[in-house]
Amino acid sequence: MGKPDFSKITDFYFRHKWPFCVLGVVMIVGLVLMLVFSRQTIQQNAMNEATLTLEKMTNYADERMMHIEAAADSLILQIESHLSQPDMMFDYSRDLVSNHPDIMGCSVAFEPYFFLEKGRYFSPYSYKNNGRIDTEQEGDDEYNYFKMDWYKVPRKLGRKCWIEPFEETNTTGIIVHEVMTSYCQPINDAKGKGVGVLSVDVPIEWLSSQVKSQHPMPQSYCMLLGVKGTYIVHPDNTKQLHKTIFDTAEELGDSALAKLGKEMIGGETGYKSITIDDDQRYIFYMPFRKTGWSIALVCPDEVILSDYYKLIYVSIPLFIIALILVLLPIFRRKK
Repeated sequence: MGKPDFSKITDFYFRHKWPFCVLGVVMIVGLVLMLVFSRQTIQQNAMNEATLTLEKMTNYADERMMHIEAAADSLILQIESHLSQPDMMFDYSRDLVSNHPDIMGCSVAFEPYFFLEKGRYFSPYSYKNNGRIDTEQEGDDEYNYFKMDWYKVPRKLGRKCWIEPFEETNTTGIIVHEVMTSYCQPINDAKGKGVGVLSVDVPIEWLSSQVKSQHPMPQSYCMLLGVKGTYIVHPDNTKQLHKTIFDTAEELGDSALAKLGKEMIGGETGYKSITIDDDQRYIFYMPFRKTGWSIALVCPDEVILSDYYKLIYVSIPLFIIALILVLLPIFRRKK
């Protein structure tokens, strides 16, 4: 087979150079428009995927937490119907823990001297302990549950609530390194007066595992903030429960991150592109149920637009060809 005769190709080209020149212009304009609109489409698709990831996690948590709430809500009716029988509270507490796999412990705590014969502290407490369920009376001068968030917050609010996660302590006040949150609600007498609190303890580990497992894009991660911006879940375990997003913003001198934190704990939904550690990142965020918490997905900018960058690389040869079609007649003419 002989070599291709390029002279015939070039002769054909220069005999029709202006139509080829127009074709080159059309190609350039088409490539530019394609890249502009493709960027918007690819970016929007990535944002939709991020939002769906957050909604998936929220729905997953919502289902499990609703089961916990329903179990506690049904128990409160039994408690309030038997306030004249304090010893039954031990049975109620134990039954709830034994019948619900997600519940680690349950306290049925009462106001000081509500049962005179029981003294100042009366809080039947059941909890899972190495495969068995232990039940005891918690509360004394060493463990004054009246000062604990799980007791005072629902009493102050007068309604059901999830409290901020905490490191669990045993009844002697020793931290046992189990991170918990509690679903709490007031116990009322027949006149509607608050007389105590029902609190169920739930390990945060299942939620933490679910949040950390979600990274729909390379180098992305999820985090969960409490009502004050405290990291409930974060890939850096040293930050969990001990630092807030505002601490991070102050350390980095980043006012944009601080503003993001305010929007997140303010219950807003949205996304922002901000610089963290010299990297541009997109942060998608939304409220987490009715807990007052906020969940976010953090994605590097280059990951969000990775498909767009691939499209640019594919388009470069076409752009060069189009440019040659446009410029070659001009240079030939000058020559």
